[in-house]
Amino acid sequence: ERGHLTSEAVAVLVCIVLTSTMVVEPVMLWSYNRMLKPSQPYDRRTVSGLKQDDDFRVISCIQSPRNIPGMTNILDISRVSHVFALHLMELIGRTSAMLIVHESNTESAASPFYNKTRAQSDQIVTAFENYERRHNGATSVQTLTIVSPMETMHEDVCNLAEDKQVSVILLPFHKQQGMDGKLEDDGNMEIRSVNQNVMARAPCSTAILIDRGIGMIPVSGSS
Repeated sequence: ERGHLTSEAVAVLVCIVLTSTMVVEPVMLWSYNRMLKPSQPYDRRTVSGLKQDDDFRVISCIQSPRNIPGMTNILDISRVSHVFALHLMELIGRTSAMLIVHESNTESAASPFYNKTRAQSDQIVTAFENYERRHNGATSVQTLTIVSPMETMHEDVCNLAEDKQVSVILLPFHKQQGMDGKLEDDGNMEIRSVNQNVMARAPCSTAILIDRGIGMIPVSGSS
């Protein structure tokens, strides 16, 4: 009769459902595990795997302008070919994270920063433009800002490292040297968790810069 299934049709439908369950579930589990599996580094994306003629590409993470002198001095003596200066900024009052690419001599209309935050970004951009100028084209620099929740900021850093195929991520230590020479908390302990998560999940080498005054030492090069 119309509207009723025969026993043969019911049997066929049951077989289809069982087959779909047996096939789809393993495929979904495999895909999910692939998503959770961290990126595996390969030789060309680690410092130890670099060859003499390889590009030395580095992400230099900047939490505040205080990190700039130490970072640029380390880069000076490392002879890198590409620097991606990355300003780490906590996401406040927005629903989605942002990656802002700073272009030379241009204003970013998409930058929703308050004056203090914008001033920090401008200071970082200017410092790394000067760094690039000092090296007369031997090192290319791109300055970016990540605006992201601290809990997931490491994912954005690692994704950028993957995209730019860098060999090392330089991270700022979560403490700064005080006037008495001792290391003091800089008021943002969450950066420690960001550092730990980046080191655990990075697709390349990682390093933490503990600035004990190297940023105040002038570095001279020889031609």
